Amino acid sequence: MNASQERVIEYIRNHLVVSAGDIAHGLSTSAANARHHLYALSSAGLVEAAGERRAGEKGRPVRLYRLSRVVQGDGLPLLCSSLLSLMRTSNEEQGSHPRISDLASLMIQADQKSEKTTITDRLKRTLNWLNLSHYHARWEARADGAHVILSNCPFAMIIETHPELCQLDAGILEKLLDSPVLQKEKLARNVQGVQSCLFLLV
Repeated sequence: MNASQERVIEYIRNHLVVSAGDIAHGLSTSAANARHHLYALSSAGLVEAAGERRAGEKGRPVRLYRLSRVVQGDGLPLLCSSLLSLMRTSNEEQGSHPRISDLASLMIQADQKSEKTTITDRLKRTLNWLNLSHYHARWEARADGAHVILSNCPFAMIIETHPELCQLDAGILEKLLDSPVLQKEKLARNVQGVQSCLFLLV
């Protein structure tokens, strides 16, 4: 993010819901420039649409924008952590959870039967689901089999206190792929510094 985009972010933060025209007026720039920054910030997931505002009786509606949840933050990590703690009974060890499989089924709606397909088709479908859920996933064929690599943990904010979420990831993969998986790496850092988790289809 460059300095101009940071100014746009700060302007939206201060005014909550704005149009490109609002930004242009407030930051003394052109409307085209403001739209350019809004497009870039939207593509990066930092800004999102917030509806429209009528510009008079005959004018076209003006698009409105706000900061995305990624930038604003929310109470979801606290809520999720509390719910997982509530689900865990007193005699269960941290890192395992008997209801995680049920949770995985709910998340992917595994009760809906899908027709039998090849493993390549299932991998494609699985990656599509994972990437829509912000896992930044890919797969690789290696000597010991197919590996699914997750380069983003959507639960990173609570994974330390709830390691059973790795069990959830494995459950999701097993149900989507219709194959057992083995987690071989957890948040391993590559030479670029990117952390990822690696699962082997077995």
